[in-house]
Formats: sequence, C-alpha cells, structure tokens
Amino acid sequence: MVDVKPSCSVWMGWAQVVIDQFTTAVDVYTKPPYLDDSDLASHEQRQKKATRLVDILRRLHVFRDEYEDLAGRGHQEVERASDRLVESLRPLLQDVLGRLPELSRDMQKLLHSGWHSNCNGRTAQILFCGPRGREEEGIGSGFPEHGRLPQSLVDLFDQEQMGDVRGAGDVRAPQTSSRTEALSRWRSQGLRSLSGAGRID
Repeated sequence: MVDVKPSCSVWMGWAQVVIDQFTTAVDVYTKPPYLDDSDLASHEQRQKKATRLVDILRRLHVFRDEYEDLAGRGHQEVERASDRLVESLRPLLQDVLGRLPELSRDMQKLLHSGWHSNCNGRTAQILFCGPRGREEEGIGSGFPEHGRLPQSLVDLFDQEQMGDVRGAGDVRAPQTSSRTEALSRWRSQGLRSLSGAGRID
C-alpha cells in the first residue's frame, strides 16, 4: 500500500487558513479592543509583533500567488512544481506552528478572552475556535496537544513525512470540507497503520 503525501492544493489550503488567522491577529495588534498594564500596552511592542506576522504573510502570499499562476496554466504545471512548492512552504508553516503559543497568549490578553470556548466576541471566536465552527482552523491555545490549527499542522507535516508519492489533488485551492476531510481520513488511516505496526497502543 502506497502512502500518499498531501497534494499541493491541500498545502495551499492550510496556508490560506494561516493567512486568514494572521491577518485577523495583525488587526488586533494594531487596534486592540482592550489594553492593560502588561507589556502589550506598549504600542511599539505590539507593532513589533504585528510586523513579524506581516513578514510571514508576505511570504505566504508569494507562495499563494505563484500557485494560482501555475494553476491558471493547467494541472500539469502544478504537478511539475508541487514538490518544490511544498518543500519551500513547509519550513515556513513549521515556523508558524512555533509562533502559535505566543500568538494565542497575546490574543487572549488583547481580546480579554479564553481560547477554549465561549470566547469574548466574534473576533475571538474566529481566532480561537475557527470560522463558522471549524475548530480545526482556530489557533486554540497554540499547542498541538489541545488540537485545532496547531494539531492540523502537525498532522499535515506527519502525513508529508510518511507519504511516498504526492497526491494529485485539485489544481484549485480546496474547499474547507475537502481539506479537513483529507486530514480526517489520514488521521484515521495513520492511527490504524501505526497501531498495526506496534508503534502506538
């Protein structure tokens, strides 16, 4: 049985999730609804953090724009470039994963909200719990052990590492349902495979 790596469109789909969430976070850093006596009360400190996110956003947009340009030329163009795009995008998303705990802490302070549930307002709800109830897209606590986007990214990296061949996928960025269904199928298949190999209980 051949293990399939995530298609380039799946990677770009998760990159778009990060773009959406980081764009919201930049808005919060720039115009926080709440300020207290913490280090985040300093405009300079918030600006520094926002600038770091903006730099990541610029780099993600470069990947997205290149992908969309290739997709406009046809499926074969995407297939030829998919491994190169993924290999370049993966370390950037790994960097994103490492930044999520601090980002979650900051957003909790600036939005006066917990991350788990019953968030304080629509912006907090989208950031922590995902848009339209899609929890796998919310930043949550920022730690993979609590699920949500951090765990989704870990699953994406694991699927890439364990795969043998690149999935074909759709040349368009996938709808959320196909993106999350792909990860759900892999989680189920991967756990069964690891259990059979004696790697988990």
